[in-house]
Amino acid sequence: MSPRTAGQRLPDGFAVTDPDGRAVLTLHFNEFETRFFGWRIGVLDADPAALGALGAEDRAGAVALAVGAADEDGYRLVQAQIDAASLETAALLEEAGFRLADTRVEFLTRLDRGGLPRLEPPFGTVALATPADRNALLALTNEGLTRNPGFYSRYKDPAYFTAEETARWFAAWVENDLADPGTLVAVWRLEEGPVAFFGLSRRGEHAGLPLYKSTLAAAAPARRGHKAHMFLQTALFDALPIDEFWLRQVTQLTNTPIIRNNLLLGRRLDRTALTFFRRGPGQHNT
Repeated sequence: MSPRTAGQRLPDGFAVTDPDGRAVLTLHFNEFETRFFGWRIGVLDADPAALGALGAEDRAGAVALAVGAADEDGYRLVQAQIDAASLETAALLEEAGFRLADTRVEFLTRLDRGGLPRLEPPFGTVALATPADRNALLALTNEGLTRNPGFYSRYKDPAYFTAEETARWFAAWVENDLADPGTLVAVWRLEEGPVAFFGLSRRGEHAGLPLYKSTLAAAAPARRGHKAHMFLQTALFDALPIDEFWLRQVTQLTNTPIIRNNLLLGRRLDRTALTFFRRGPGQHNT
């Protein structure tokens, strides 16, 4: 243990504190994912300023304390997410057994739908999804995400999740979006049925206005290239009960078309992050 850091047990986890008692790293129990997958999963949060104020040896000692607590508590998987600029922290995590598992790009923009461009589908129609669309949306998800080798997600990585666990995760996401009264899902329909969908979920308030976040989106491979997510957004914005709101859109660094379109639309880049996973000793995917 570093003489300048100390470990402290919490009701739902573990904290590593600096000499002033500030938590530099906090390990939390991820109740939802643990329940969903059936094995213990945790999240390691870092306070960048507090961690950066420590010396190199103390920072390494802090991470060692946190992962030691995770191993003692039997975590099969621990996730850590850091700002992409924090390469020094990334190196510390890698030395402690974490591996880069995903990336995250977030745009956070205040919008007034009255001043937004209206985009319509080149053909077909767009409408809000209903429970009757469940099977079609699950099929699009399987084809466009789960079984698509061109789509990467940490929940698809065979180092951590089985194919069955991956399929269950994305299927549950679709079903939760359809069942959630605070989530809207827009569907692009052609004669053959739904060919693309995109979701938007209410996530409380931000700076005095409602906050909405993009959720799952998928398109049939043969119908890509029509910027479906853009005209599906028009339909979603039309369905909102207010004109002014905040929109948080989340994608991956590898999804350059979505990033480019958001920048062209004047959306504000808020955060770029790296997601790491660490498996507990002796743990493996089965």
